[in-house]
Amino acid sequence: MSTLSNSTRAARRRERWALGFLAVWAAGASVVMAALMASHWVALPAPERDDERLARWRMHHALYAGCSCSRRVLEHVAARARSDEVDELVLLVGEDAEFERVCRDRNLRVERVSREQLEQRFGVEAAPPLVITDPSGAARYCGGYTDRKRGLAYQDLATLARLRASEQAPPLPVYGCGITDSLQAALDPLGLKY
Repeated sequence: MSTLSNSTRAARRRERWALGFLAVWAAGASVVMAALMASHWVALPAPERDDERLARWRMHHALYAGCSCSRRVLEHVAARARSDEVDELVLLVGEDAEFERVCRDRNLRVERVSREQLEQRFGVEAAPPLVITDPSGAARYCGGYTDRKRGLAYQDLATLARLRASEQAPPLPVYGCGITDSLQAALDPLGLKY
C-alpha cells in the first residue's frame, strides 16, 4: 500500500508543479499581453487643434531656372518680409546657382525638382505659379502672382491674407515659361526658345 501512496503522492506533486507552472505562465503571458495592448486601451494625447505647429499655411513657389519671370518672382519673395506662421518653399526646376544662393541667403527653403515631379505633385506645367495650401494640406490657391505680364504689383501676400480670412481668392493668370515638353512645343513650335 505504501508503494501506491508513494506513486499517488508523486502524481499529485507533478500535478501541483504543472498547475504552478501553468499559473506562472498565465500570469506572465497576461502581463506581456497587457503591456502590448495598453496603447489600445488607454486614450493617448492628441495635438490641440489650435497648436500653431499644425496651423501652418504653406506657399509653394514653382520656379524655372531659365525663366526671367521666375527670377523676378524670386527677387520679390526674397526681398519681402515673411511670416513665421507660413512655411514657404521654392520648388526649383533646373539648375541655377544664383537662385539657390538667393534662397540660402534669405533662409528660403529650396527643393530641386524635375519637370515631371512638379507636374505629378502639383499639376504644374508652367512657371512661375503660386500654390497655397491650408493647414490640412488642401490647395486653396493655384495661380499667378500679378494680374498682368511683367506686372510689379505682386499679390501673393494679399492672396494669402484673404484665404486665411476665409475669403475667396480668384486665381490670377500665370505669365512665364512652359515647363513640360508638350507645353513648350505648343508655345514654341519652331523650337526657337526651348
